[in-house]
Amino acid sequence: MHTRNERLGRPVPRRWTDLAADLARDLGTGTGSLLAHADLHYGNVLAGHRQPWLAVDPKAVSGDPEHSVPELMWTRLDEAVGPAGVRTLLDTIVGAAELDAGKARGWAIVRAIDYWLWGLDVGLTEDPLRCRRLVEALTAT
Repeated sequence: MHTRNERLGRPVPRRWTDLAADLARDLGTGTGSLLAHADLHYGNVLAGHRQPWLAVDPKAVSGDPEHSVPELMWTRLDEAVGPAGVRTLLDTIVGAAELDAGKARGWAIVRAIDYWLWGLDVGLTEDPLRCRRLVEALTAT
């Protein structure tokens, strides 16, 4: 993460890349043995017949279910008003899915910074700004 950030001209403040690196280390050591959907967003959730809801187009990773929270946040971020609205969005997702709030926040920060840097690297313009907004809200005191 630090190397990519340097190569791209340090668009992400160092305090955030340091935080993301620390969180990734902490979260990575305690990941569970569950399968998480690494591309879980509202377009990949359908009403079903066997179950009320079905997640489709899985991109499975082994780990915490909290790993899937960032995509759910990114696709609803425009509805969140201000940093408090972003934190409320996280709280709503965590509460509805009965997730660990600390892990969900941590994964959201790690994955938002990773996506921010990836997006800049491939020429995206809007998504990196959304990632910045998400990280700003989740790191505000």
